[in-house]
Amino acid sequence: MKVLFVSKLEGELFKGPSNSVPAQVKAQSKFDEVFWLNMTDIWLDVWTADSFKFAYGAKYSKAGLAEVEKLFARPDLIIFEGFYEYPFSKLADDATKEKIPYILIPRSQLTVKAQKQKAWKKFLGNMVYFNKFASNAAAIQYLTPQEQAESEKWDFKNFVIPNGMTTRKYFKREFNPAALNAVYIGRINIYQKGLDLLIKACSSIKSKLLAKNFRLNIHGVTTGAAAKDAEEISAMLDEYQLHDMIKICPPVFAEEKSNVLQNADMFIMTSRFEGMPMALLEALSYSLPCFVTTGTNMAEEIQSAGAGRIAQIDEKNIADELAKMIENFPSTCANMGKNANILSQKYSWDEIAKKSHEIYRELLQ
Repeated sequence: MKVLFVSKLEGELFKGPSNSVPAQVKAQSKFDEVFWLNMTDIWLDVWTADSFKFAYGAKYSKAGLAEVEKLFARPDLIIFEGFYEYPFSKLADDATKEKIPYILIPRSQLTVKAQKQKAWKKFLGNMVYFNKFASNAAAIQYLTPQEQAESEKWDFKNFVIPNGMTTRKYFKREFNPAALNAVYIGRINIYQKGLDLLIKACSSIKSKLLAKNFRLNIHGVTTGAAAKDAEEISAMLDEYQLHDMIKICPPVFAEEKSNVLQNADMFIMTSRFEGMPMALLEALSYSLPCFVTTGTNMAEEIQSAGAGRIAQIDEKNIADELAKMIENFPSTCANMGKNANILSQKYSWDEIAKKSHEIYRELLQ
């Protein structure tokens, strides 16, 4: 089967798709003939692999099928990595005319909460083009059952295949009872990531956190589009006098990220909505107990696996559940960490690619 992957990645490694898309393409190349087209001038050395062919460049923005077929003749299936991307429109329309099926991976953009962000702009975009983009797709690929359920208004054929990850052996942790070091790694987006809820929750149980010598490092990019959110977070830390407990730290990648995850006692993610967060998957693979909200789309699995504790997307509930999780630290954390690693094994990229191949093949029949 010939599979064309199309993306518009800017190479920002702190964003999940910049990590998951190349990993997905590489894994799928073990089962299918694949080609990856990235419609920007960005290409990173860490993306390059011998197992698949690729092309990139803004010159391919809004490329039609004829131009793409000069690179990869007559694909059997096209995978669009993203949804609100006008550069995909020409290729998608041509594929529909030529009866080449395509799949959309919207990464939470069709959920009720996501649709409410910039709602008027999305409403117009949907009317002008994106409703057609979705309706012409052979199927929509959601990353979790929760994302699927929260996107039910988009009543088109769909299925669930999650992101994958590089699995790791169980990492036995040495928890320091004198200090509890928590970590968040991801985009500095105060609304989507629920960082405002987390800060307010920490303020309301400040005395309990201080008793455990709790520290939280929030790792992420604070410049560009994230600058305003970073300033708002800093202002909240001032308001609630939490600067000694919670710190905004630079983004971490590769070996530095590995070191951060290995030296943490707990991973925290209090998102209002997600597709499937790669940072959370990585934390699980490092045998790290996780405290998450239902908006992360992995809460039920983490709870069922005994890999951490979950909370509703609510300031008070986050505070209550976080207080319960740290109450018996570190006695309960070792078992949670082991369970986290076991849970992560379900998301091997090879297993995900094998499942994808089977579902993609069924769509073509």
